[in-house]
Amino acid sequence: MASGLLLLLILNSLYLRRTVAKRTLQVRRTLNRQIKLEKEYKESRNRLAQMEKFGVINQMSGMLAHEVQQPLMAINNYLAGLRVYLNSKGYSDAVTERAIGSLEHNSERIGSIVTRVRGYAKQKKGEMKSCDLTAIALSALNVLKALKFEHVEVTSDLPPQAKVVGDPLELELLIINLLKNACSAVEKQPKPKVDLKIESLDDKHWCLSVSDNGPTLDDKSFARLKTLGDSVKPEGMGIGLSIVRGIADKHGAELEFIRLPKGGICSRAVIDKEV
Repeated sequence: MASGLLLLLILNSLYLRRTVAKRTLQVRRTLNRQIKLEKEYKESRNRLAQMEKFGVINQMSGMLAHEVQQPLMAINNYLAGLRVYLNSKGYSDAVTERAIGSLEHNSERIGSIVTRVRGYAKQKKGEMKSCDLTAIALSALNVLKALKFEHVEVTSDLPPQAKVVGDPLELELLIINLLKNACSAVEKQPKPKVDLKIESLDDKHWCLSVSDNGPTLDDKSFARLKTLGDSVKPEGMGIGLSIVRGIADKHGAELEFIRLPKGGICSRAVIDKEV
């Protein structure tokens, strides 16, 4: 009888262990499922917040573009009137003509940007045509000179020509934003340096890259580079990178960010060559 009781106790112990293990596994699975659901909810909530932010940005873009258009037309009218007035008085000379011509050129450029902003707000597509990525990059470098990054050494390695099919103004905006982000990242470095490069990957693709020697980003900050609308700068809204992503997507370009071994980031955009 004692042996039977002992066997019963052993069987009961094994049953309890098996039951506890089974319940523990069920609790663990339930907990993991709950954690996964909470993570998905958080990601969905963040994405919704970002999309709401961009909805506001789209509305603001349309409003700002509309408001800027009126004074811009007034500036163009005053420039045209000033040229006529100076010519009628005989005051016009080469320096004056260059100055007025430069103002008119930049006014037209602002007008193009305003038109493009209105197009973004209305989700219109820009004109896709044959263009030279090298010439666009050189134009972006000239614009960068006016953005007060004189202390940053900016170098470039560009082919004589890099033909693609795209929107020149949008591609220039992409390059400018990548350069601005890189220059901002290295501002506090002892020897700040940014490098712009365009190289041929193969017969079908160009690779445009912007590298900097900024500080090493931690995992959290680096992950935010891949998030729609996020910014690694505390004061940033993430609009610049979002514009870059939007332009890259529109042109079928692959956009990626790489942490460099000695610190800093390399931003790469791989775009199709013109066939």
